[in-house]
Amino acid sequence: MVNIDLFKGELKKSVESNKLNIGSKTTKKLIQNSLIEKVYMSKNIDLNIKSDIEHFCKIGNINFENLDIDSSELGILCKKNFNITVISFKKWRKLN
Repeated sequence: MVNIDLFKGELKKSVESNKLNIGSKTTKKLIQNSLIEKVYMSKNIDLNIKSDIEHFCKIGNINFENLDIDSSELGILCKKNFNITVISFKKWRKLN
């Protein structure tokens, strides 16, 4: 499991730098386009969604972590007033 304090720090940096993505559909789409660097899933994520995301992450060689917090807590950490089961962080892209 993930150290929650380290996760909070990483989450804060991602929000500030506009790297945070919320939701399984967006995350899957970005994984397929190789634009994601890391994925986090809440402990109460639907098992079908979880297995889909894990499958895509393995194919794309993307790190994924299962959090020891539920979707309502993840929503609070992301400063949203709704439950969140999946978040992902975009890769940095260099501008030419």
